[in-house]
Amino acid sequence: MTTDIDEVQRRLRIGDVRAALEAYGGDLLPGTDAPAPVEMGDYLAVSVREALLVNPDPDAVLRYIELAPYDTYVIEACTAALGQRNHPAAPLLKGRLAAAGR
Repeated sequence: MTTDIDEVQRRLRIGDVRAALEAYGGDLLPGTDAPAPVEMGDYLAVSVREALLVNPDPDAVLRYIELAPYDTYVIEACTAALGQRNHPAAPLLKGRLAAAGR
């Protein structure tokens, strides 16, 4: 038996950021103060974020900003990687940046 956490980690290990984001559900047990779930949730959140900074796949970033809409560093990394390329995600990413006050 595998968990969503296992699937996200497995996808990150092989460099499939887009699939990792499809499996990633955001906060692990929101509202809990239990140390183990908090630590695992932090580990997973940072792992996903760092993977996006290294490989800012536009579709994965769009999924991510549904969960973390004010993480402008990831959005900026993605728009910088896109440069002047015409990609369907570009207007959505730029709109999210504007809404976040950037």
